[in-house]
Amino acid sequence: MKEAPFVFGKLATQVDFTDREKEASQLASNFRSLVNTIIVSPRQ
Repeated sequence: MKEAPFVFGKLATQVDFTDREKEASQLASNFRSLVNTIIVSPRQ
């Protein structure tokens, strides 16, 4: 069985956000501002 390339059931770390500098910055800003945030993405 091939291991999924996605993080499930644990805290996502910086390595899990490869090439997502803009998105990571927005998430950090939301967290600092106490903005509830949901990440939605199509299945691949």
